[in-house]
Amino acid sequence: MSTSLINIAGIDNRMEKILASRANIKSFKSFRDKTRTPEERAVLAEKTKLPLTTITYWAAQAELLRIATMSSDLAIEFIEAGFYSVYEIQIFSASTILEKIKEANSRTKITEEVVRDLQNARVDSAREFVCTKADLKGEAVQTATTPSTSLDLSCLMMELKEMRKELWDIKGMIEKLSS
Repeated sequence: MSTSLINIAGIDNRMEKILASRANIKSFKSFRDKTRTPEERAVLAEKTKLPLTTITYWAAQAELLRIATMSSDLAIEFIEAGFYSVYEIQIFSASTILEKIKEANSRTKITEEVVRDLQNARVDSAREFVCTKADLKGEAVQTATTPSTSLDLSCLMMELKEMRKELWDIKGMIEKLSS
């Protein structure tokens, strides 16, 4: 389990200061506890003037980082594959999870053994986390927010992820038409 906000991809020192000054969030646990529901994330986005989709993306990472052996890189791969909560990782089989991860990222280094290890690792307790794919869609960049290199990169990562999925869909359609 992570203890620093900096361990969440997209949060740098500047974002950490914004969260502290505008929303009194000074720790990983505080952030995790204040972003469990869409409503709580909307309040935080309003207070911080940060995009709701960015807050949600960070919240999903924080949720997955409750798993003792989860890294932020692994969390991002799980999120890209559509797994946003510890509960989802625990209820699906390791093979199903790996299949979804490989659909989202054919070059993943994650193995079924890694997934099983994560499923069996210690998990810090927290209230239920509510997040859907729809919560992560939307306008990721708002010009009215305080800019940050990490925020811009986090938003760019989300946009590139969506573009990659669209390209794979197009590639699949072309292959079907060619057959």
